Amino acid sequence: MTTPPDKIRNKIMPPVGMAILIICFLGIGATYLIQQRHYNDELNMRFEGTYELYNKLMEVETDVLESLASTYVDKSSLRKAFLSGDRKILLQESAPILEKIKERFKITHFYFHLPDQTCFLRVHNPPRHSDLITRQTLNFASQNDTQAYGLELGPFGTLTLRFVMPWHIDGELVGFIELGKEIDYIAEEMKKILELEINFIVEKKFLDIEEWREGQRILGKKQSDWDFLSEHVVISTTMLRIPVEADRCSGGKPTGIPI
Repeated sequence: MTTPPDKIRNKIMPPVGMAILIICFLGIGATYLIQQRHYNDELNMRFEGTYELYNKLMEVETDVLESLASTYVDKSSLRKAFLSGDRKILLQESAPILEKIKERFKITHFYFHLPDQTCFLRVHNPPRHSDLITRQTLNFASQNDTQAYGLELGPFGTLTLRFVMPWHIDGELVGFIELGKEIDYIAEEMKKILELEINFIVEKKFLDIEEWREGQRILGKKQSDWDFLSEHVVISTTMLRIPVEADRCSGGKPTGIPI
């Protein structure tokens, strides 16, 4: 007895239809996984590229700081003023230098330290002096009588690339010269090259809110909102306005709106 075609079709179509649906779902899933893998691979490449560029820029900037420090450590007028112990004269000699290298190289910090690591003069902030500096770069330079550099967080919440050079005159250590550059300028360079927005954030537990605000005032920075991020504060950004989603990346919840 021959089975009618309609009955055969009715028996075959449901499993065939189900198989087609399964194949479609598998195809969609495979396409999604492939796209997700490509996205992750591209994202990882961008992260690696950003990290490599950051390290390279830090090396280049450190070389600039070293070259400048080496130049001014031999400047006779600075030597004479420093050895005289006259802070006012040293400021008169060094202030024009800072103005020049700030304009050309974006140098924001210029220090003269005594051998005991007491700050004799902050050229960028003259009223503040005679305090003991315990930063790692100066500690290392003092303990090893050698150059030291690194990215360090200052008491005012400024993230600065610092270079410290021991200052020897006639074979005797008379002090240290320190130059620094704010992370803001490095962030801008990274943005230009990578075409990405860059944000540097620091945990609030490492900062004092009043000193942080004072630091922004001294450096002439636009006042940021301390309460925008719940556990962190934005130290430097290339963005005109930071999205509230940034706090999720830092492990907290937005508590305000950035200025």
